[in-house]
Amino acid sequence: MNKESIRIGELFEKYSSNPEIIGEITKPKKKLFIKAESGRIIEIIGLIKKVKSKILKFTFSNGAEKKCADKHLFKTENADFQFAEDFKIGDRIRTIYGFIAIVKIEDFGFDYVYDICMKEEFVYVTPDGIVNHNSMAAIQCMGAAQRKYNGNIIVSMLDSEEATTTIRMSNLGVKNPKIRPYNDITIEKVFKFLEGMCLYKEMKGIVDTPSIVLWDSVANTLSQREREAEDINSVIGYKGRLLSLLIPKYVSKLSIYNICLIAINQLRDSIQIGPYAPAKELKFMSQGKTMPGGNSFKFNAFHLLEMKAKETATRDKFGFDGYFAEVTCVKNKLFAPNIKISIAGNFVTGFDNTYTNFRFLTDNKRMVTGAWNYLADYPTKKFRTRDLGSLYESDLDFKEAFDLAVKETLQTEVIEKYNPVI
Repeated sequence: MNKESIRIGELFEKYSSNPEIIGEITKPKKKLFIKAESGRIIEIIGLIKKVKSKILKFTFSNGAEKKCADKHLFKTENADFQFAEDFKIGDRIRTIYGFIAIVKIEDFGFDYVYDICMKEEFVYVTPDGIVNHNSMAAIQCMGAAQRKYNGNIIVSMLDSEEATTTIRMSNLGVKNPKIRPYNDITIEKVFKFLEGMCLYKEMKGIVDTPSIVLWDSVANTLSQREREAEDINSVIGYKGRLLSLLIPKYVSKLSIYNICLIAINQLRDSIQIGPYAPAKELKFMSQGKTMPGGNSFKFNAFHLLEMKAKETATRDKFGFDGYFAEVTCVKNKLFAPNIKISIAGNFVTGFDNTYTNFRFLTDNKRMVTGAWNYLADYPTKKFRTRDLGSLYESDLDFKEAFDLAVKETLQTEVIEKYNPVI
């Protein structure tokens, strides 16, 4: 089939595990489309080639079959997203028609796979009704830092998953200047990169220039030895031992050279054997969960942030497609830990401060909500939830009252409550 005549919704389903049929596309010559979960038809603006991944084939209870990479995300029964490699026979996934169970899982070895880059939404539906997700996290930190320092900052992206592009990072704010992610990395290469950045800053006399290195993700980055190993059992635990040596070695060095390392990791189930559950390694981390890579990240982190998607945000209600995530500082060296807050994530533009503040004010009874919402201290201006963004940008009086309410609530409900004068 000619790649330019693929029907709506068939592109990813038919060719994700056979990239040689399509060839590497960054910008299709003709428009391609796929159906989003919302029901809208969304344009595919390109394909992203990922690293060589394990290919799994799932057979479902309704007779549907799907080939995908082990890191492909399916929507689960509880509306969260989960990697394909973590599913077991009998688990149920979500479709637009209901739930279907996995009846068979086959391993098809390793191959190169593609991810689609959608123009707007990031949750899509294949012809069998299965709900899938594309790979927004700390990239916005780099964009915010670029704006704060007017470009006088060094930012780098180490992307082991090869799931991020220059265009996507630019959409999330990293455009002063735009940067190209570094791919094909190993644990050793990550720390060689950090060493090289330290030497570069010293050679150029810019040690005081702030710098950010984003590593995505720890769980998906193998060591060189693990890459080359033929016997998996020979390298069990090696990654944790390697990180326990390298991280303490570089923690103080990065501080001296004014480099912030943001490492994205994943939570995985902690295997517990016996009648009594052992104590959690970190007090405020989710029960029964642990992080891949050993204990080094748990105990050497300056900040440790745990994020969980809790609620879907729809265009009809909030004016954007996304979600609300519950964020907890498991470890916080600058303030009291374990303060939960809900932040709004927009699938297109990243985390949204206006709707995050709206939820913060609502939770603390400073915003009266209903069919029409209004500030408790400014009841004359009423608005629908989905119109908040445009109102905030266009009405200066409302913006001033909104910002003041946020500032006062932060002071009384967070700063004074959790940071008493001693």
